[in-house]
Amino acid sequence: SLQDGIWSETALPLTVLVRCNLNGLMLDRARLDRVVITESTLDRLDLRGAFLSQVTVMGADLRQTLLDKTQLVQCVFTGCRLAGRQLRGLELRQCQLIGADLAGCDLRGAFLRGCNFKDSDLTGACLDDVDAENALFVGAKLSGTQLRRARLRQAIFQDADLQRADLSLAHLEQAILIRAGCQAARFVDSNLTYADLSNADLQEADFSRAGLFR
Repeated sequence: SLQDGIWSETALPLTVLVRCNLNGLMLDRARLDRVVITESTLDRLDLRGAFLSQVTVMGADLRQTLLDKTQLVQCVFTGCRLAGRQLRGLELRQCQLIGADLAGCDLRGAFLRGCNFKDSDLTGACLDDVDAENALFVGAKLSGTQLRRARLRQAIFQDADLQRADLSLAHLEQAILIRAGCQAARFVDSNLTYADLSNADLQEADFSRAGLFR
């Protein structure tokens, strides 16, 4: 058990943590490189200001993990729970969040470029003003999600659920929305130049003043 330990500013490379109690562990401003964390508890784990590179976390509950000003690069979070978190301005570079629970999260202004949210639940989340160019949302649940002014150039929403999502003023140039469920979604004033909406369900979607040039 590492519960309530103090490892601030520690460098932790090439470490595997299995069935560990990391509750309350202080890793603020630490550097974690190629660390694997599985079957562990992370309540109140302090990662504020930490730098995580190629870290893998599987099946963890991260709803109480402290992530203020944390930088994450090429990390993998599989089946993790982050529902309802306040994560404004979080920096995620080319991270994999596959099958993650992000319902109701506040990710306003986050940097999500190149991230993979395949099959993740972002229902009712707020992603206003995010930079998610080249991000993957294949099969993701985005019903009622706010993506206003989001930068989504070349993002892939294939088979995603975007019902009632608000993408007003979003930048969706060359985005792929093949077979996406966009019923009653708002694309008001958005830029959809060269976007692919093949076989998408667009019933009652609002494209007022949207750019749809090809």
